[in-house]
Amino acid sequence: MGWTAVVSAQPGAAGTVVQVTVRGQGATADEALRNALAEVLRSAVNPPEESRLSGRDLVLVRRTVEAMADELVNDYRVLEQGSTPDGRWFTRIEARVDRSAVSDTWRRVTRARRQMGQPTIAVYIREEIDGQEQPAGILESLIEKRLLEAGFQVKAGEQLRALAERNMEAAKADDDRSRMQAIARSFGAQIFITGTAQAHAAGVKELYGEPTAMYNTNATVKMYYTDTADLLASESIPNWRGGARGYKESSVEAGKKALENAARVLADRVMRSALRKWSLHALTGGELKLEVSGLSFSEAIQLKRTMLERESKRIRGVRMSMVKDHHTFEISAEMTAEELAELLAGIKEPALQIVGLSGNTIQARKRAGP
Repeated sequence: MGWTAVVSAQPGAAGTVVQVTVRGQGATADEALRNALAEVLRSAVNPPEESRLSGRDLVLVRRTVEAMADELVNDYRVLEQGSTPDGRWFTRIEARVDRSAVSDTWRRVTRARRQMGQPTIAVYIREEIDGQEQPAGILESLIEKRLLEAGFQVKAGEQLRALAERNMEAAKADDDRSRMQAIARSFGAQIFITGTAQAHAAGVKELYGEPTAMYNTNATVKMYYTDTADLLASESIPNWRGGARGYKESSVEAGKKALENAARVLADRVMRSALRKWSLHALTGGELKLEVSGLSFSEAIQLKRTMLERESKRIRGVRMSMVKDHHTFEISAEMTAEELAELLAGIKEPALQIVGLSGNTIQARKRAGP
């Protein structure tokens, strides 16, 4: 990921609108454009005074706002595109952006960050070269690095990885996503990223007069909420190539190079997906889940109606399912799970006792009578 500084800035027609010319770079043309749009925000808008943070908090909020650049910067034109001497892409654009809209987004993301705490992500990627699992995860390590740079807390380390590998083998054998989900929850992670990357020999090719063993890499990475196991994003790269000098068709070093080449692109995509999903959750609350035991059907209907009536502006919809006296409510709301729990604690009929609060999920049971 790369960019260059703003070239010019001047006031637009409206008082809060500015016009800038910027240049972005990236491994692909799309990435170069995305980085140019993010540079528009960096160049044109400073964080509001009341939103000032420091350290990792500042990094996370800044990266989250920049991940929304394609929504905040929609008035632009491409001035120039092309490739750089090192094989990357660049894009130069002229754009107009509303400073007040960006400042408002800064404030909302900052408020959500303070309310929700620092998001935690667990990462597990299985990597193979010619069918042999590799002990050192190239893609996994780079994803972890990108997430840390973006301000996330990442669960890593040999002890956690060893625990994941033991359990993931059982999960893979059973095709049991709920067990994978439990592993991430045991790490204290709100989001779990998992996937595979395989490098396979693709023959020997002469490059610059030297024989070079070539490898193709295929990689797929998926991102889940640990509480609900909902799929948040899926990123993949087919047939990404790399090589190393040598006469032999089979080469671990060439396989690692192919994995590295794919990892540089895929890790950035995963980081952007994580930022976009967290920004959606931070600004809207997203989908919340409420699990309640001990209610009758009529009490569950009453609870659903009460939630909709008390927060008609922030709760957009409630879906309910039932197994005996256990009810699950899937709630689309512009609030966090903590805010919803506070609302539920104030409802008298039916009165609930909150027994669990994690990420997007609230667990409760009907409060016993006096």
